[in-house]
Amino acid sequence: PKAIFLYNRIGMVLRKLKDFATAEKYYTRAMDFCDTDEYLYFNAGRVYIDWQKWPQAVDMAQKALDINPGFEQAQKMLAFAHKKQG
Repeated sequence: PKAIFLYNRIGMVLRKLKDFATAEKYYTRAMDFCDTDEYLYFNAGRVYIDWQKWPQAVDMAQKALDINPGFEQAQKMLAFAHKKQG
């Protein structure tokens, strides 16, 4: 729990390696310990964007914005995921 940033880093590396399922597990685990870090939700959303799981990307972007309404990158992610959803 005290190393949330490590889960985040590992998730980012796994996303770049296109191991989306394992990255998702790391982000989910990190969010179990900390549900107030908008960057965890945003980075999990990036996994879902790359994985083309649009409803999950929308959910993660919205959760990041619930924590920090001024988070511009999350706003862009939300708009992009909504557009891809159709």
